[in-house]
Amino acid sequence: MVTLHKLFERRSNKRRWIYLCCAVVALLFGFLAAGMEDDILGLIPYVALVAVCVIQFLRPTLFGWSVLIGAFVVYTVAVLLSSRQPPHEFLVFLSIGGIPCLALLWSWPKPLGTEPGMTAA
Repeated sequence: MVTLHKLFERRSNKRRWIYLCCAVVALLFGFLAAGMEDDILGLIPYVALVAVCVIQFLRPTLFGWSVLIGAFVVYTVAVLLSSRQPPHEFLVFLSIGGIPCLALLWSWPKPLGTEPGMTAA
């Protein structure tokens, strides 16, 4: 069982650039949502997601990674379950959620000192 301490302990930042890429995707969706709703309130959930991405970039934790992977997985599943889109739009939206999911899975935040060539501090 993962303790609360393990969720918030600092993790390796070797692949932390992934979080900035996810922030860009979330920010683009935020601007799209704000434009479609003609209201800045549509941007709020995306700004929160961008904030988590930036915090993860600065101080990677398992908790922040879990929040991000959860958000992108939920979006990807929602796209998979919607069948009303034309095929080309479906593939674009699936890629927008699926690629960050795969990138986040690839960049699983490992504990400090467990990667090759690193020594424990």
